[in-house]
Amino acid sequence: MFRGYPKVGLAKVDDLDLTQEKAKGDKGAVKGVDLPAIKRVVVSMSTALRIAKIARDATSTLAVNGTLCGLQVSDTMEVTFAHPHRRMEKSRDDRDKRESAYTEEADPIHLSKNVKELFASEDLDSNMVGQFVAGSLCSKAMLEMSQTLENLIKCQMCGAAAVLLCYDPLAASELGKLNLTAYTFTTEFTAIIDELLAKNAKEGGFLSHTKFPDLVQESKIHEAGIFRAVPVEIQCSELHRMMLHQIELTALPTSRDVAMSGFTEKYLEELLYKMTMTCDQFKNSIGGRARGGEEAKITQILHLDQLKRQTTQLVGLCDSIILHTAITDKVGGKSDE
Repeated sequence: MFRGYPKVGLAKVDDLDLTQEKAKGDKGAVKGVDLPAIKRVVVSMSTALRIAKIARDATSTLAVNGTLCGLQVSDTMEVTFAHPHRRMEKSRDDRDKRESAYTEEADPIHLSKNVKELFASEDLDSNMVGQFVAGSLCSKAMLEMSQTLENLIKCQMCGAAAVLLCYDPLAASELGKLNLTAYTFTTEFTAIIDELLAKNAKEGGFLSHTKFPDLVQESKIHEAGIFRAVPVEIQCSELHRMMLHQIELTALPTSRDVAMSGFTEKYLEELLYKMTMTCDQFKNSIGGRARGGEEAKITQILHLDQLKRQTTQLVGLCDSIILHTAITDKVGGKSDE
């Protein structure tokens, strides 16, 4: 029934190593850090609860995007804080002024430094390591991955390994299964960002997606994709475990109750609606490919990846409903006899 759902485990809190064994042989200043590819994402309990609360406070038709802060330790990305983006309605005059006056403030590096200074002034974690998206399957903003992708690229250009966390509150509340997934850029797409960063450094310009088409056309991004899935674990300390034991939990519904309930019908309806919207956007991107050339390929890859995940969930739910319906009919037929 839960085909395509991630397996979220619990990560223990490791003791801090205060010895100086690792410092032996190190002389002088560190010239650079070459971190390995991310193989695991560990989210602190407070951050996971914060993302869940942010998603609960949002409406059913909007998704909440935000910034993730933390630190990469070897091949593990530790996420310790999540901060949602503010939604502000601006007038037409403000938009015209912002578009006409492209100053240093529009530089993503400059904006990232401002956010870090703001977080540091409030005694919050300020090392940005990615973005998060929290919203149900029917949310419109979940389809608008281009802005999230741009924010992740900005984070990558600042020197951090970008991580994308996706949380689906509808699946967690209606189906009783935590749906928290983590993604990071593939090696091929990271190479494109590095090349774009090198060109921007030479030209002294800002981040521009107009330079993506040529780089995408020359790379093998179509074979590797943009994102790759990374296992997620929630860091649970002894204090959190003790507090969780004090919570009175209701009995979890069986898979049959979930499959035959009205919640599943609502979930399927919204899933089909979301797939229809994704197909329409994919169709529009194909129609605009002749006008946009190679520029629309990244959007098409994102839509195809989204359709793949949605189809996997749809197949799992349909198989479960068909199985439980067949069992119910068979049992009911025997009882009638």
